[in-house]
Amino acid sequence: MNPIQSRPPFRWNLQKAEQLGTLPQEGTEAYPEFLQDLRSCAAKVLAFSDNCDLVFVGRSPESLYDHLQGALQDTHWQDRLQMLNISIGGWEVTSIEKENPGALKAIEQQFLALGLTPLQILARPHPVAFVDLVCGGSTFLSLYLLLLHWAARDGVPARVLCNKLRFIGIVEALKTSPNTWRWHQKAKWGNAPIPEVKNVSVPYRFWFYLGDQQHKVARWNPPFCWTETAMQEPPREFWHLQALGFARTLHLTGSSKTEKQHLVREMVQLPAMKEGWYRTLVMQIKAGVRG
Repeated sequence: MNPIQSRPPFRWNLQKAEQLGTLPQEGTEAYPEFLQDLRSCAAKVLAFSDNCDLVFVGRSPESLYDHLQGALQDTHWQDRLQMLNISIGGWEVTSIEKENPGALKAIEQQFLALGLTPLQILARPHPVAFVDLVCGGSTFLSLYLLLLHWAARDGVPARVLCNKLRFIGIVEALKTSPNTWRWHQKAKWGNAPIPEVKNVSVPYRFWFYLGDQQHKVARWNPPFCWTETAMQEPPREFWHLQALGFARTLHLTGSSKTEKQHLVREMVQLPAMKEGWYRTLVMQIKAGVRG
């Protein structure tokens, strides 16, 4: 059996872009309206977060994380964004234990390194909002049930943990009607307390690009990879390096004064402006524009 992996899968630190050297490669650009769609989605994710720490799940929302990391530099939010590279949709705890011995222990060590075990979540000053693209909601459901599994083992009441969690789903924009399909209403939460869910509607082109077309910076991380120490090594495949080049560009764009101005214009149009924490964040981003 492979040694237990105690650290999350490797991902380059774009806040130290000067250390990347010539690694990032140029690749195919996204569609013309991508930055506009990304900015609009980022503003809504912040507004819908309800002042929670943001944890971007899997690889689909990488671009949101990279853009916001740049935009929120020098604000009190700069350390409140995390990536949780995990692919768990459709997996149950029992099937993980049966088919991948050691995987649960390994992934718990990765959560521990990120401060995301149930006991660590309860100790945080802010709740945690998990962010991901959503189709059927299986990733969020499996993630939630995994956290509840650990919570039960550690004596944490499910309701207590639930109160510290949010889920922000990035969904394809559909026409609103009484019959509109909503993933969180169809999810099989079972007897677990239903967590607070908010959805950010985005154009299909954006949802499809992030979920199905875009190359990713990090490796895929399903249960059968959780014990693999090779996951801690930098991926050198050309498509990963192309994705790294695109991610670096998004990070630098997000940190630019012009992009911060555009982001603020999006943010001030949202209902969250009535909240004090949100107005403070807007003012801090504005300060970065003037600085």
